[in-house]
Amino acid sequence: MLGILGGSFGLYGYLPAAVNLLQEPVLLLRKYKPVIDSRQELFNFNDQIIWLETEEELIHTADSLVISRRPLDQEALVTKCLLQTNLKRIMFEKPLASSPENAQKILHQIDKSNKYCSVGFTFRYTNWAKNLKRIIFNEDFSKLDTLSLSWNFMADHFSRNTEGWKQDHAQGGGPIRFYGIHVIALLAEWGYDHVESSCVSTSNSKHSFYDWRACFKGPGLPTFFVNLDSKSNASNFKINLRNKELSLFEGVGPFDPFLKESNISVQDDRCIYLQDALEELFELTNHYPSRIERCIKLWQLVETGLLLKINS
Repeated sequence: MLGILGGSFGLYGYLPAAVNLLQEPVLLLRKYKPVIDSRQELFNFNDQIIWLETEEELIHTADSLVISRRPLDQEALVTKCLLQTNLKRIMFEKPLASSPENAQKILHQIDKSNKYCSVGFTFRYTNWAKNLKRIIFNEDFSKLDTLSLSWNFMADHFSRNTEGWKQDHAQGGGPIRFYGIHVIALLAEWGYDHVESSCVSTSNSKHSFYDWRACFKGPGLPTFFVNLDSKSNASNFKINLRNKELSLFEGVGPFDPFLKESNISVQDDRCIYLQDALEELFELTNHYPSRIERCIKLWQLVETGLLLKINS
C-alpha cells in the first residue's frame, strides 16, 4: 500500500496519479483532510483514502512511499525511510535535495539500502520530449545544428511578492534547482555531459535568482542552449532549431494541456506524467534509474563555476 507525505503537490499531483494507477486506497495523514475537503477535484478521492494520525504510523504501515516535500525536509527524512524494512519503493519529488552534493549523498545511501527509488522528473514523459529525442537521434539530423529551449513564466513567489524556499537557491529553489533541474535531467538522460557556460541573474540577493542561461554539449549531440526566465511577464515554452530558425515546439508551458493525451479528470496537468513516473517506480529492478545519477553529475557541472549577474 502506498503512502504520501506532502500536503501540497503530494495531494493535487501524486494522489490522483496514485489512485488512477493502483486502483486501491492510499495512505494519508489526517491533517491533510481539510485540503482534500476544500478542493473539488480532490474531494471525490475521500473514499479511496485511509487516514492515519502520525507520520511515523504512515511510514511504518506503507510498503511504498511518495515523499513530496521541501528538499531540506526530504534530506531529513531519507535516513529514517531507508532504514524502514517494510518500505520497498520510494518516490522523491524533485529536486532530490537542496544541492547536487547532498543529492549525491542520498544516492550513496540508496545504494546501501535494499530499496527501489526514483525522482519525479516528468519532462521525459511529455510528447514534445519524446518527439525531440527522436529528432536528435535521427540519423538524418545534422549534429552541426544547434537547439535552443526558452522557458518564460512568472513564478508565484514573484507575482505575489512573497518569500519562500522555492525562490531560494540555498534551499533547493530558484531557476536552476527547482525549475531548470527538469531540463538538466532530460539532457543528462540523452547523453549531454558537458556544460559550456552557466549563468544566473539576480536583482536583490545572492540566493534569489530569477534567470538562468546555459549551453550544453555531449558526444555526437547538437549544442543545446537553455534560457529560463522565472520572472517574465510572458508565458511560453519554445524549442527551436537555431541554425534554420525552425520552431520544433511551442506552447504556454512544458505541460501544455493541449498536448495531454489522457481522460483523467484532474486539475493539475502533470498528474498523467506522475502516473507514468510511479508506474516506472513499481517496475524498477535496480536501486534507481541510472539517469538519476547522470542528472546529478550534470547538475554539479551546471553549478561549478556558475556566473552571477546582478541587475539593477
